[in-house]
Amino acid sequence: MSKRDVFEFEQIEKFLSGKQRRNETSILLGQTERTVTRKARRVESKGLLGIKHGNTGKRPRNKKSDLLKAHVFKLIRNEYFDYNMSHLQETLKSANGITVAYTTLRRWCHEINIVKRRYRKQVPNQRKKRARMANEGFLLQMDGSPHFYVPCKEWVLIAAIDDATNNIAAAEFYETENTFNCMDILEQVIRSKGRPWGIYVDRAGWMGGGKRQNFSEFKRACEELEIEVIFANSPQGKGRIERWFQVPQDRLVAELRTNKITEMAEANKYLKESFIEGYWSKEKVPPAKSETTKYRPLPASYDLKELFTMRYNRKINYDNTFQWKNQIFQILNPPGTIVNQEVELRFYKTGESAAYFANRRLEVEIFSETIKKKSS
Repeated sequence: MSKRDVFEFEQIEKFLSGKQRRNETSILLGQTERTVTRKARRVESKGLLGIKHGNTGKRPRNKKSDLLKAHVFKLIRNEYFDYNMSHLQETLKSANGITVAYTTLRRWCHEINIVKRRYRKQVPNQRKKRARMANEGFLLQMDGSPHFYVPCKEWVLIAAIDDATNNIAAAEFYETENTFNCMDILEQVIRSKGRPWGIYVDRAGWMGGGKRQNFSEFKRACEELEIEVIFANSPQGKGRIERWFQVPQDRLVAELRTNKITEMAEANKYLKESFIEGYWSKEKVPPAKSETTKYRPLPASYDLKELFTMRYNRKINYDNTFQWKNQIFQILNPPGTIVNQEVELRFYKTGESAAYFANRRLEVEIFSETIKKKSS
């Protein structure tokens, strides 16, 4: 049973006990409300085993044989390599007497990297307005907005807004929107309010390396903190935070100019004390439907400094050394035979770094020799 299955079981249990609504459970699990209802019925009858589908681990009845698959591969490579999917499916049936479902055929073609995509006009998705969450701390929308908040200086304003109340849980100006800065915003939220249940972010940070490199480390930290990361497929999906950014880009820019603020430290102080606390929290934050907060306290065993790090693994050589950035590092205090195991390198936002094995810190030093680059 995976951590994801346990998490789903906990959310279904809360739904069954009436502590959580079906639409809230649906958002946290990333599944439709109908699926939540179906899983809830299985959990009622089977308990924890109800999370798993009954067909899990079984061979599908309609699965095609490996011999047929190999024969189709041969036909595609030799004769039909430039056919699109529909054409290929029709030709296999008419010329070779082979009937294969479209999705199965498409998956097979992807396995051998022979796929001819045909142009298809994209139909815009039909959207509907989503109601706010009932409780504060259940879902935060988080994003960054680059803008010239002061003359000739492009800063990035990273913020997290509560879906239930429009309350700004944390916000700060940074030079760039990197993973450490995103972690810093989440750390501010946790220290001031507690752990939210979910964070709504855009998919660009996860899929693209240029915007926020190593964003998977942010997701890993959220998983350890038991915070669900939900990815928006469009800007409209996280419209609450997108609309809020229009306000500081208008009002805040003028106020910073009026108060002759041009440095980031002064701007951050004005943002938090005057703009958010003095204006936004008093004028633009409606009450939540429920007074009960969903923020969870941070357990004493959690160390935020260790959680919000960049982590990389490197293999340990026979002489208790490992390589990083074209250098060889010697482990001075190996806790036994750890050859061919992996050392975990942690990099902190303060610029520090450390090496760990089995959650035990190792003493390392740079070896006198460096790796020689191969001459071209």
